[in-house]
Amino acid sequence: MNRKHISRWVRWLGSLAAALIFSTGCTFPVDFAADIQSASTQTRAPTETRRPTSTSKPTLIPTPTTYYRPVTWMELVDFITDDHTNWNDYDAVDYNCLDYAVDLVENAHEQNLKAWIVGVDFVGEETGHAFVAFETSDRGVVYVEPQGDNTYLVLEVGKPLCDAWGVYECFGVVESFEYVQCDHDGYCTPYSP
Repeated sequence: MNRKHISRWVRWLGSLAAALIFSTGCTFPVDFAADIQSASTQTRAPTETRRPTSTSKPTLIPTPTTYYRPVTWMELVDFITDDHTNWNDYDAVDYNCLDYAVDLVENAHEQNLKAWIVGVDFVGEETGHAFVAFETSDRGVVYVEPQGDNTYLVLEVGKPLCDAWGVYECFGVVESFEYVQCDHDGYCTPYSP
């Protein structure tokens, strides 16, 4: 970077500092811009160049790629029966449907089962819902409600979301849905099965 570019940077930083002081009421030392100008014009002593002490290449240790396998319907039934995520207590703030889904997916991944979270929005509703999808080798994608261990047969925009057993009341008409991976802080990223 030549002196001309450094000078532009200093002016820009000085303007930025002034804008911050003006807009936020923050105070900086009076000579803030002068300090930046002074620091940018100082000459520095040359740094010592270190030479490698070894001629061998560093050893790279590959990170293993986790393979999540699809399961059969019966393996899924056994997993859901043995998993007790549904025993957790629901709390709208501290442990809600997303937390149930995160826990069930984490438990499935511990057993190398292919699972992901489905986030659904409903027509005319402010609140959506989250549950889990499993890939099965004999029935395709199976949607599991981690709060009750029931399944959903149909996940389609414009259709109501109802459990396959008819035990629970339908949630509502699906407006949109997406596949995601999430953590308990609610940070989600898109997922593509």
